[in-house]
Amino acid sequence: MIKLNVSDNTFLNDMATLLEEGHNIEQAIFNIPYMARDVLLEIQLGSNPIKALSLIEFQYPVIINLLGSLSNANHKENITRIKVVAALIKKRNEAIKEKENLVNILNRRLKIIRIITLVTIAIIGGIAPFFSGIYSFLIDGHIKYSFDLFSPMSISFLLINLLNNYFLLSISKESKIGLKLIIAAIVHIAIVLSVKILFGGVVTF
Repeated sequence: MIKLNVSDNTFLNDMATLLEEGHNIEQAIFNIPYMARDVLLEIQLGSNPIKALSLIEFQYPVIINLLGSLSNANHKENITRIKVVAALIKKRNEAIKEKENLVNILNRRLKIIRIITLVTIAIIGGIAPFFSGIYSFLIDGHIKYSFDLFSPMSISFLLINLLNNYFLLSISKESKIGLKLIIAAIVHIAIVLSVKILFGGVVTF
């Protein structure tokens, strides 16, 4: 299949302009500057212009049916139909592009939220044992700040972070979710250990 270097609505608008100038479909095809050589060669070898155009891979294949039905209507109707279809295609493409832009914006926001929550949960996971130490100080007068990476509390915060990441990755329909969860786990552990080292300088273990 052949692809033109222009959009479907541009092709149809150019066809409509050439038809308005008095060209028939075959003449219009030859007067389109970006028309594929293979299509022109097919017509020169005697193929029907519509059959030759079927070599082109349009985004909307219905264009071939539209051009093939033009001989069943008068010249003015042909031009009107082409222009209407071109306008509809343009509007649809604009709507699709706008939707894609909105999806990209949403995905960027979700990525920011994912990073912020990842860091926040990891910091809380690292600080939590310190608050437990404050509680023990209020009870018996001694600050105890013990940190175990494999304690139920540490594992709970890690699981919460991974579940949160999985949820946000699923919403944004990200690829390679498993790999990104592994990276999130590594970042979580690194932040938790950094917090432990930070508090380790001022708190007696």
